[in-house]
Amino acid sequence: GAGVGRHETQPPPRPTSAHGRLLSRAAPLPCRAQTRRFRYVVHVEGVGGWADRLKHLLLSHAALIKQDSGVGEWFEPLLRASEHYMPVASDLSNISEAVLWLRSHDAEARRMARAASEAAGRFLSTAALTAYMEALTVGYARLYRDAATVPTLLARLPESEVVGFECGGPAGAWDCSFVHRPSGERVESVLDAANRSGALQGARPAGWC
Repeated sequence: GAGVGRHETQPPPRPTSAHGRLLSRAAPLPCRAQTRRFRYVVHVEGVGGWADRLKHLLLSHAALIKQDSGVGEWFEPLLRASEHYMPVASDLSNISEAVLWLRSHDAEARRMARAASEAAGRFLSTAALTAYMEALTVGYARLYRDAATVPTLLARLPESEVVGFECGGPAGAWDCSFVHRPSGERVESVLDAANRSGALQGARPAGWC
């Protein structure tokens, strides 16, 4: 008769000293205080393509290496590649070159780290987030004459056809507006709303840790 084959499992290999050093370097960084141990920090996609650690890394005072990604947080369009972070490809194929460039251009790396920290202090404060939410709600409200019809319209139309968020207007990447997709109407500029309310003036970073 047919027998059942016996499967021998092999014990995992004993970790080498190099492996141990790698694991120690890959330890999680739960707080800004720990990220300050490093000269460079890397932001990559998380589960489902999105990670929420970018705000921590911007405030780490380290040069940020940021993976190109199709998803992100609301403030990412306000960041400029090579000014606030060193961009790398989505497959990280050029991350070694990015690190080597930062190592050979220490002054630029320090400037980039300072710019990232200053941008975080300006755009990630509680006041700035409040200004953003104001612009968001005003943008949605302007799309409808009767607020009572909003749930019905949203249920009937795909989200991509109702409203969007685009950057790159007359002021470049810093000009981010909410756009009514069918008409192409630029509804509200985030920076205009924030500057109008004065919320960004003298704003201090919120406590993230």
